[in-house]
Amino acid sequence: MTFELWSAFREEWKIRPPVHWLVAKFVGYEPPEDKQYMDADAFKAFIDASGGVLDGVRRA
Repeated sequence: MTFELWSAFREEWKIRPPVHWLVAKFVGYEPPEDKQYMDADAFKAFIDASGGVLDGVRRA
């Protein structure tokens, strides 16, 4: 796709947006947020705060 074609699509969509965008706006739909994963430091802090014991998980 060329830049000129992409630019033309954007201008057209400002005037006539795709139907699914209009319907989503009309019914108040918001897409789900992206998943946020825990990094190693946050996981260590979580384990330290729980005392190393999690409900439903046994230590071997």
